[in-house]
Amino acid sequence: QIPATGEMAEASESEPAAVSESSPAPPSTSSFIAREIASGTVQTIESDPSDIGYLHCGPYYGRLEPSDERYIARQEILLLHGARFAKDEWQNSGLLDQICEKGGEYAKLSVTAIDLKSHADAASLGAAIAGLSAEGIVTGRPLVVVTPTASGKAVVSAAQADIAEGVASASDEGSLLGKLLQAWVPIGIGWMNIISDDVFERFDQIPILSIHGSRDNPGRLLSHRLEQLAKATVFQLEGDNQCFFDSPDLFVDKLISFINQVVQPGG
Repeated sequence: QIPATGEMAEASESEPAAVSESSPAPPSTSSFIAREIASGTVQTIESDPSDIGYLHCGPYYGRLEPSDERYIARQEILLLHGARFAKDEWQNSGLLDQICEKGGEYAKLSVTAIDLKSHADAASLGAAIAGLSAEGIVTGRPLVVVTPTASGKAVVSAAQADIAEGVASASDEGSLLGKLLQAWVPIGIGWMNIISDDVFERFDQIPILSIHGSRDNPGRLLSHRLEQLAKATVFQLEGDNQCFFDSPDLFVDKLISFINQVVQPGG
């Protein structure tokens, strides 16, 4: 379980120092924890691969054997971004540092932000995750995926793909939704009110924290639809659909609390 705010995470003093944010490549495979923000580029795993930039802090669980106790107890978050900003805003706003610090002093919670296009679908998300996994940045197992505004399309399209393939539940073998998501944190996704109920019902076995701003009426409506259809936890912050920038401390505290409560390590 991720430590609550203020708890000190245990980490070996012998671990190599992390690469700084200015480095174009991740630390060597002997370095397990990035104690500063590291940056780099990976290639997506698909028929027409492309380069995708990332920022990372915390453990590189993808560099451990699955039998390792630290791998079994892992927690991994993937941060996407909306159409109005890029991955760098997670860093420039200070949110990336805050999430890593409050998630365990950089030693417990693996946090990765990527520059996936805001209109990307689930196939593109899966290809990006596979590329990160190939470089040991993430494990390739289901992640906690945070999707501000338009980036939620990548997650919702996974549920739509399951419906098209006749997959009954996210827990079923062959579910794209279940393969990608350990939990979902949509933020300010009022535009999704056009999505039909049967799509959101596919999330009933995926823990959801739906966040909206106090001035985001469409987001509020969508949050409550997710509450009714998929048992989502609903949380309101001050602001509009970019409310996590308006109330960063409260956002990070709620995100870590949500993970502690509902996400089982190693899922």
